[in-house]
Amino acid sequence: MLSERGKIGFVTFIVLVMFTVVIGRLAYLQLYKHEYYAKLSKKQSIEEVRIRSDRAKIFDRNGVVIAKDIKKASVFIYGLNKSEEKYLKRKLRRFGIYKKDIAPGFHWLKRNVDVEEAEKLKRLSDSIDYFVNSKRFYPYLNTFSQILGFTGVDNQGLYGVEGVYERKLTGEEILYSVLKDSRGQLITHQDSMPNIINNNKLVLTVDSGLQKIAESILIEDFEKFKASKAIVAIMDVKSGDILVSVSKPDFDPNRFRSYDKQRWKNPVTHFTFEPGSIFKPVTFAYLLSSKKLNLDKSINCENGAYLVHGHIFNDVHKYKKLKLSEVLIHSSNIGTVKLIDSAKSNDFYRFIKKAGFGQPTGILGSSEETGLLRDPRHWSKLSKYSLSIGQELYVTPIQMLRFYAMIANDGKIITPSYIKSISYQNKLIVPEKKEIQVLDKDVAKTLQYLLRKVVTDGTGQNADSDFVSIAGKTGTAQKFDFKIGRYSSRNYIASFAGFFPAENPQYAMIVIYDSPRSSIYGGSTAAVTFRKIAEQMMIYLKKGLQIYRVSDESKRSA
Repeated sequence: MLSERGKIGFVTFIVLVMFTVVIGRLAYLQLYKHEYYAKLSKKQSIEEVRIRSDRAKIFDRNGVVIAKDIKKASVFIYGLNKSEEKYLKRKLRRFGIYKKDIAPGFHWLKRNVDVEEAEKLKRLSDSIDYFVNSKRFYPYLNTFSQILGFTGVDNQGLYGVEGVYERKLTGEEILYSVLKDSRGQLITHQDSMPNIINNNKLVLTVDSGLQKIAESILIEDFEKFKASKAIVAIMDVKSGDILVSVSKPDFDPNRFRSYDKQRWKNPVTHFTFEPGSIFKPVTFAYLLSSKKLNLDKSINCENGAYLVHGHIFNDVHKYKKLKLSEVLIHSSNIGTVKLIDSAKSNDFYRFIKKAGFGQPTGILGSSEETGLLRDPRHWSKLSKYSLSIGQELYVTPIQMLRFYAMIANDGKIITPSYIKSISYQNKLIVPEKKEIQVLDKDVAKTLQYLLRKVVTDGTGQNADSDFVSIAGKTGTAQKFDFKIGRYSSRNYIASFAGFFPAENPQYAMIVIYDSPRSSIYGGSTAAVTFRKIAEQMMIYLKKGLQIYRVSDESKRSA
């Protein structure tokens, strides 16, 4: 038995030994393991997250913002105690959040919500927090939707200009360290996070004032003519700038998932159709360039019906004889078919290609349809004749618009563009536009004269205006019905393409109605819309007025 003093000494000895061990261990950790445990501690309390600046703004040609980022919150839950889970699930249901599993890991609760709602959610639990992030917002709603496209949940460009120029629009990204507490919860306050500025910007060629004018007229006429689709595009014939690009139906890019995906496409660059009579100036351009026409000579138009290789070509109006100039002015299929008879198929094909068909225009890189122009090796005996009146090929509105702009630009074809400039990484980028002389100037001038006569004396009289001189061509094309394997007797493409002012052309425009029900004729539908938009556009450009109503007196339909 130890004495009382011995017991005290033994306990003291044990305490000293334990103290020595602890001190030794601390010294070892401090001297030899300090760096290891410092790194481990940092790993447990710091997490690196990616922080991105706002997406670059998109402007119209006049500096009006048409796409920008706004602040939204993404709410998450992290490190929830299992005992809280049942209670919190019940609370979250009030906010429309139904989660099967919210513990113990990281879970997004709600993304792209107002900051006020995020604050309410945060107050439910210490395990809930949020990041303020950017969400794309389109203040003009539907007006530019099919040009701009939209962004996804992570603000990445998915369609239209947003998708094509994703790399130049997306914000700069940095890694930022955030603190976590012992439970693994993020404790870095949102206000302490860095604010990164994106100085990039994209300027489009479109004019928001003109776009709204064209849109309001198109909406009215689209409903009046009871069409399934309507398209309007306007191009500056000298620069290639697309000033207006509108189609109906469209969509609101702020709510793009609420719409059919077919509405997301831009019909100006993606809608393909057989052009019908608006293609006849291509045929006349070829014939004039080949020196095959004497416009004062006459041709027998067979009283409205003409048989070629077992197929009957018809005219809406039954003409007997027309001057060659009148064949275009009055849109005679028979006269055009007869005029192309002496042409060599390969020569005609090469000219059509040279005029910009069957290939991309270059308007948005590879983001456009090219249409369909078959190689002559695959033509039938009828193909040359059908092509001359705008059948057996498919074109896009932008291809047709560029061709009419070429006529207006004295035979020089130019690359159309939606992009005015790009500011990227402190550099200003202006897209290169190629200009090629396709038609001799005298040929272009002759076509300008003939297309003016179409409006004053021919099938395009509903496009004639007392306010601005208009030149152009009507089109009324049967749609091919692939289900029945022949042309539809009910569905037509009604169109009008042209330029103005006719005496000094500055702007080219195309108007298209798909399957109108009030009238199938381009002269009764598209020509009317063309005139109304051209008149209001000139008023807007000269005086800044946005409302100018004109009468709808019907003159002649064809």
